[in-house]
Order: sequence, then structure tokens, then C-alpha cells
Amino acid sequence: MEAKKKSRIYVEMLGGFSLYIGDKQLDLGNNNKANFLKLTEIVLLRGLGGISKRDLIDGIFGHKSLLDENNSLNNLLHQARTQLKKAGMPGKKIIDGKRGIYAPEYLPEYDYVMDVQEF
Repeated sequence: MEAKKKSRIYVEMLGGFSLYIGDKQLDLGNNNKANFLKLTEIVLLRGLGGISKRDLIDGIFGHKSLLDENNSLNNLLHQARTQLKKAGMPGKKIIDGKRGIYAPEYLPEYDYVMDVQEF
């Protein structure tokens, strides 16, 4: 029996951020400085091993003083999931958060490929 070929999620980070499902580029909007894109890039770059909540907050907001870091992160996660789902990203949660670790949702039918790993 022949194994079913997996589809590919291609993450382009060199020269700008883009996501492709197969050959189709996802439309993530025009604001490439948006914090939800920073969150998405960081989570995808860290891969299935994930990133801690503290490191994710620091990576997105730097040393900005936030009144409520948890609320800011939760709002950003909601925005990222909504925008990625709207653009056509597969999965239910898209970004999975368990026990303070955030990672791309594991989708067995897809392979994640990143240009930064191929370079």
C-alpha cells in the first residue's frame, strides 16, 4: 500500500513573511508590522517544540510596559488564529497553547517547511 503524500505548509521568512499551503499563498493583509504576524513568525520558527509564554511575550512586545501581559497575549492569539483561519490556514486551533507553551498545531497530513531551515 502506498503512503499518502503529505501536503506542505511552506513558511517564507527570508525577504519578508509569507505562508503557502501547497502552491497557494495565503493573504495575510498589508500590515507586515502587525503584532499577530510577529507572534505567528515566532511560533512557526520555534516549531512543534514550542516557545514559553514569557519568551513569546518578550519576542513580541520587547521591553514595552504592558498593563496586562496575559490579556494582551490572549487578544493577539485570538487575532492571529482568526486572521490565519480567514486566510485559509488549515487546523482547528492553528496555534496550540498548552501548559504555558505555544506551538503550531500538529497536523499529521501536513509537513511544515521553512526557507530559513533550507538556507
